Amino acid sequence: STRPDCIDEQTLDILKSYGMTAIELGAQSMNDEVLSANRRGHTAEDVRRASHLIKQYGFELGLQMMTGLYKDTPQYCIDTAREFIELGCATVRIYPTVILKNTELCRLQSEGLYDSFTFEQTTQLCAKLLKMFGDAGIAVIRMGLHASRDVEENMTGGVYHPALREIAESILYLEKMNDMFVD
Repeated sequence: STRPDCIDEQTLDILKSYGMTAIELGAQSMNDEVLSANRRGHTAEDVRRASHLIKQYGFELGLQMMTGLYKDTPQYCIDTAREFIELGCATVRIYPTVILKNTELCRLQSEGLYDSFTFEQTTQLCAKLLKMFGDAGIAVIRMGLHASRDVEENMTGGVYHPALREIAESILYLEKMNDMFVD
């Protein structure tokens, strides 16, 4: 796993020589306003360029996205997922933003300038993303942060739940059941 702006031909040559077979990029978003506001240090074009190079070199491509970042919207997340699908990634990790104490996001939150998505917004969005990626044949290999006491004790906002994926899957199962009984 690496930053999109750290990928170039020389790096890929080295990784290939060591037998590396898959590379994940911490893309986070494909919206340049969101990337800039969160000081990610790369652009959506960097993600596109790196993704194409990775695939050109024959590596399996994985992409990581975050939902609920500063300046993010649910539509931006859907757009990011659509672009991930177009880029032809094999795997995805979805991480809802967790606001931790003593961070820039915490400062923005305390000043009333930012709050991440609600739990309901996040679970509904994650269910949509899970369906989109599943329909495209892309494996979602992680959804949400690993269970952690540190996260639980230091979070001031955002969404964290140790069974986030199961909740998103339950939403999809309920939707399927409801569709079966609609006249």
